[in-house]
Amino acid sequence: MDGTLNHTRTRSVKERILSVAQDLFAEQGFAATSVRAIAEGVGVTVPALYYHFGSKRGIMLALVQDHCSRRQAQVLAALEGTGSCADRLREALAAYSRLMAAESPTATVVHRDPSLFADVELRGIVFAAERVLADRLGAIIAQGTAAGEFRPLEPGQVSLLLLAAARAAHFSRPQWGSAYEPDELAATLNELVLGGLLRRPRTSRE
Repeated sequence: MDGTLNHTRTRSVKERILSVAQDLFAEQGFAATSVRAIAEGVGVTVPALYYHFGSKRGIMLALVQDHCSRRQAQVLAALEGTGSCADRLREALAAYSRLMAAESPTATVVHRDPSLFADVELRGIVFAAERVLADRLGAIIAQGTAAGEFRPLEPGQVSLLLLAAARAAHFSRPQWGSAYEPDELAATLNELVLGGLLRRPRTSRE
């Protein structure tokens, strides 16, 4: 019983450290956030924080890995669902948008903090996770093209543009308050892409 209780307490402390750190990193940036500020926010000593994560970078590493793992799992689950290729793309993009909104502080750190992108290992985790998603999206797009669902566009380019647009939409949402929900933005983005809004212009002979 005591072992289980200690494990629960340890997990709780680690979760609180990650929660406080992600908020401070999002508000102040990674470089400007001190270990002492994190420890004080959690209510533990600095040595206790080092015991759980080793360093401030260790905290950032845990945040990035957890966030990327959850996003990848949810998007891939949507892509492996039932329905047409278009249906699965719609649900995958909605899952991506929902997670980015639900984990907004971490998403901000992962994708926008210059301190993160100065770290080759941390940057590599983010890029590798996005590459997995882009490759899987590209495979679904290629499958849909072969089945006659989609126009013959280059799958790799389309997948990268979808992810880039989804990220941009998330980070633009605060400018408009609560006017647009993540699912609404994802649905509109999907219709713009999958519905072929940008069609080949007609020529004088057509």
